[in-house]
Amino acid sequence: MKKLLLISSFLLSASASFAQVNSYFLNNPIWNETSLCAIPAPCIENDTYNYYTNGDTIINSLQYKKIFRKGIKSRSWQSPNPNQGCSGTNTYVDTVPSFYLRSAGKQIYIYNQAMFNSEQLLYDFNLQVGDTLPLTAVNFSNAITVTAIDSFYTMVGYRKRFHLTGTYTWCMYLLEGVGSDKGLATIMQVPFECGYNLNCYSLQDTGYYPQIGPTCDIPLAVLNNVPEKTALTVYPNPAADILNISISSG
Repeated sequence: MKKLLLISSFLLSASASFAQVNSYFLNNPIWNETSLCAIPAPCIENDTYNYYTNGDTIINSLQYKKIFRKGIKSRSWQSPNPNQGCSGTNTYVDTVPSFYLRSAGKQIYIYNQAMFNSEQLLYDFNLQVGDTLPLTAVNFSNAITVTAIDSFYTMVGYRKRFHLTGTYTWCMYLLEGVGSDKGLATIMQVPFECGYNLNCYSLQDTGYYPQIGPTCDIPLAVLNNVPEKTALTVYPNPAADILNISISSG
């Protein structure tokens, strides 16, 4: 009888782990962010990108959401005598996840094997006015406090917005289920030679932060088999009744 109870308890525990719902990551959330970094200065790279969910995975018996990234990068030279290697624009769509996230209650955990050997607490939204933010994968300071709490609307109800203050933080807000006003997984201390910003957060096809509006998804145009040069010839000139147009590529 004891063996049966032990087996039943194990099966219930395993079932709970595999069937858990990552409630913050339902309804196809999309984060639209921008980074502006010196690579190095005076070459500046502007990257406008989406983080988005695409499927689940099981790691150590816990269910995570796969977080992918796509975007548009452009480079410019901020100095006389431009460097030809610091120019141009390109789009990208990552084929492997940037990291993995799961939510439990009002906490978000991150698993990034390239940076950590195990999952790390990313955010804890169990906060009240006057509380100090815990140390996490993106917060290295124990001197950031919550000064006020209000909310923002989403399709799944109101979520809390925590106003922050602290000597070492550059973030103004912690956003429940979203991250900070600097992004989903951006460090909360001032980064070296980079700037970050959360432009938009959406669920399904509607943006909900910083305001209600269109989706935050970035449309990426992929051009295939486009010739490098196209020649257009129009004749005769002048034309009377018939105008011929000839297109050739080289």
